Amino acid sequence: MRIVAVDPGAHSIAWAAFEETRLRGCDFDEAGDRQELAGKIHQRMSRLLRDGFQAVIELPQIYDQRRWRGDPNDLVMVAVTVGMVAQVMNGRAELVHPHDWKGSRSKEIDHPVTLGLLDETELHILESVKVLKSKHHNILDAIGIGLWKVGRR
Repeated sequence: MRIVAVDPGAHSIAWAAFEETRLRGCDFDEAGDRQELAGKIHQRMSRLLRDGFQAVIELPQIYDQRRWRGDPNDLVMVAVTVGMVAQVMNGRAELVHPHDWKGSRSKEIDHPVTLGLLDETELHILESVKVLKSKHHNILDAIGIGLWKVGRR
């Protein structure tokens, strides 16, 4: 089984590739505009599709406004990103809500759980990614989604 787990953003995607149950690669792609993002998604996901990967993509979820951080209109753009990834994957995509894969845990609680499930080789893969610290949480979410999909959480 080859899975690519995707954490979409309004202007980005974080992804983590798994073969069987092992993390094999991860990265973060960001763009200045929607056209550039569409190109990056097409390039990245087309290659993974050719290599036999299936996608599992986090679908945004509307929360109680009291718990919401940021502009709720961003969810619309995140949903557009989900659609771009799903389209490139040509029907080989499963959509999951955050609650499906991490329950009600916040990022602050869930990320240590995700890190604790990775072995030394997988931690090295994560550490080799060159990304701003402020974007690192996106990659951890993609890895968490993938770990859930392959049955490790």
